[in-house]
Amino acid sequence: MRQFFLFILTAGLLSSLTGCQEGSAELRSYDPATLTAARQQFLLSAEPQGVEGVLDVQETYTAPRQVVLVGQIGGVANPWTPGKAAFILADPITLSEFVETGDEHVCSDPSCKFCQKQKINKLKEGVAAIEFRSADGKVVPIDARQLFSIDDKQVVVVRGQAEVNDLGCLVVAADGLYVRK
Repeated sequence: MRQFFLFILTAGLLSSLTGCQEGSAELRSYDPATLTAARQQFLLSAEPQGVEGVLDVQETYTAPRQVVLVGQIGGVANPWTPGKAAFILADPITLSEFVETGDEHVCSDPSCKFCQKQKINKLKEGVAAIEFRSADGKVVPIDARQLFSIDDKQVVVVRGQAEVNDLGCLVVAADGLYVRK
C-alpha cells in the first residue's frame, strides 16, 4: 500500500511539473526566425481569386486539383492539431446544419452506433482538413494558431491542392492562407 501511495505521489508531481501534452503545445515557444520564415512562405497579403466553399469542392470533386477555399475554422469540438500547422475548415452552410432540430434522433448514449455514424457523416460533409506542409511533404511542426495568429471560428481563405483521402475526407495540402478581417 505504501509503494502504491509513493507511486501515485511521484506520478502526480511529475505530471504537475511537465504539464499535460495538450496545454504545452499551446504554450510552446518557437524560434522567431522560424516563425517569420514560415509566415512569409504561407501567409497571403491579398485574398486569392476563385474562392469556393468546402461543400462546392466536395460536390464537384473528381480528382485532385488546386482550390481556393473559404470557410470558418471549426465544425468540430477541437479543430486544431496541437503543435502542427493544421486545422479543420468548415463550410458556413455545414456549421448552420450542426444545430440539432427536434426531428433528429437524439440520445445520451455515447456508444449509440446511430449517433456515431451520423457524427462521422456530418464531419465529412462540408469540412476539410487543412495541412501546411514543408518541402519534404510533412506537416509543418508549428501550431497553426501561433503561426498565423488565428482562432476558432475565424473566417479564412486557403489555397492549395485538394484531394479526398481513403476515409472519404477532403484534405488540402495548403500553400497559402489569407485571414479575412
